[in-house]
Amino acid sequence: MEGKEKEEDTFGIKDKIGYMFGDFGNDFTFLFASIFLMVFYTKVLGISAGIVGTLFLIVRCMDAFTDITMGRIVDRSKPSKEGRFRPWILRMCGPVAITSFFMYQVGMKNTSIGVKIVYMFVTYILWGSICYTAINIPYGSMASVLSPDADDRASLSTFRSVGAVLAQLVAGGVSIAATVCYLLCYFLTTERVKIETKSMQDSTSFSQTIKSILSNRPLLGMILAALLLLVAQIVVQSINQYLFIDYFKNKKALSIMTLSGVLPSFILAPFAVPVSRKFGKKEIGIVGSICSALSYFLLFFIHTKSVILYIGINMLGFLGMVGFNSAKAIQSQEVLDGIYNIATLLPGILYLGVALCLLFFYPLNKKQVEENISILKQKREQENIG
Repeated sequence: MEGKEKEEDTFGIKDKIGYMFGDFGNDFTFLFASIFLMVFYTKVLGISAGIVGTLFLIVRCMDAFTDITMGRIVDRSKPSKEGRFRPWILRMCGPVAITSFFMYQVGMKNTSIGVKIVYMFVTYILWGSICYTAINIPYGSMASVLSPDADDRASLSTFRSVGAVLAQLVAGGVSIAATVCYLLCYFLTTERVKIETKSMQDSTSFSQTIKSILSNRPLLGMILAALLLLVAQIVVQSINQYLFIDYFKNKKALSIMTLSGVLPSFILAPFAVPVSRKFGKKEIGIVGSICSALSYFLLFFIHTKSVILYIGINMLGFLGMVGFNSAKAIQSQEVLDGIYNIATLLPGILYLGVALCLLFFYPLNKKQVEENISILKQKREQENIG
């Protein structure tokens, strides 16, 4: 019995695989929505791209508040014997799957346009801003309590990336598979770091939280970089449906495009921790973002008709819809060129923005991180001696 308890208290491969399944589950519904939801809303339900874009903009603004709110809820919640964060995965895995399922109801295409728009807003907000947020925020925070060791947490980040890549390969399973993955994440991980629950007197108000974020340069830099990165990924995943179907007129090439983004992740995953340890996470993030930006800028300026060349250059970039009319089977050349421009220029600008945020706002380079780790280590040694 003692041996079993000791084994559970030791961080290991079980935790890494479990944490990987968490992002695997996240991306089943998230990637499916990013890739197909715009097409479903415009081509199946017949809602204008402008209204769909307005929905996405409103929800992204809402997420800025719901993410913070969920973080405060988790922070104030009383930990159970299973930990502070893991129980949220168990509570919300079902609601995330169910709300995702309700977003794709083909039967809604026979209703009035007003009903379709209301249905679109309600189901998307319920899934994305409420249920998905309620599971994604605790999941992201859980890495900090699975192990106190920095290298262990860095390896969790790598396994999380692998989980996201796996989800891209098998996104068709969506709701049921997402639930299974969340459950695997819950049962295979163990929270080892105990965090004291903040009392109401110690907790800060929402306005104080916002003020703290705006005055915290490293945190603000990370938030801006993460937001721009998320928007860039959503833009690429959404617009690629139109780009390959309408511009390149090659649906099969879209699968190759997806695979071309997966392969670099699998190849680079084993080197992520040692490379970031040697050069620094900030430095690696800046270089990767600049590479992505340059590849998209190159695609924008050459304006190629070759799908092979487009995918080849796009692999380097992996490290209002311009007048689109969903009722038309064949788009005008002006619209097709506009789709191509959005698919290349906008991601390039966004990835460049990620690099600039990390460069100018986020001060924790490799040297600074090592100094902070050394200071914390000395403090722990002094506390142990005392």
